[in-house]
Amino acid sequence: MKKAEIGPRIGALIIDGLISIPLAFVAAIPFVGLIGGLLAVAYWLCRDLVRPSLGKKALNLDVVGLDGERPTDQQLILRNIPFAIPSLISMIPFLGIIAGPGIAAIVFVGELVMFITQGQRIGDKIANTQVIAKS
Repeated sequence: MKKAEIGPRIGALIIDGLISIPLAFVAAIPFVGLIGGLLAVAYWLCRDLVRPSLGKKALNLDVVGLDGERPTDQQLILRNIPFAIPSLISMIPFLGIIAGPGIAAIVFVGELVMFITQGQRIGDKIANTQVIAKS
C-alpha cells in the first residue's frame, strides 16, 4: 500500500472541484442559492462515498483507513468537512458571495500545507484516513 503523492492528489481534487463549480455559481445567487449551496455541501461531504470519487478514480487513487482497511461511510464524510465549509458559508445571503471564495482559498492552502508537512490533509487527520495509489 503506497501513499499517494501530491501531484495525483491535487489533480484528483481539481477534477472533483470542477464538478462543483456549477453548484458554486448557483450558490452565489442570493436566496435562490440556498439550494445550490445545499447541493454543493452534500456533494463535498459525499463525494468519496461512490468509492473512490471521480477525481480519484481518474488518477487511480483510493481512500483507506490508517489501518489499511476500507473506511466507514462516517470516515468518508468526515474527511471532506473542510471542503464543505466554504459551500456552507457561500449560502449566507450577500456575505457568502464575498466570504465563500476567500474561505475556500484558506481551506485549500491549509489542506495543502498539512499534506506537504505531515503527509495527510486536515480532513484525513480528522477521519483517520489516507489516500493511496492503487496498484
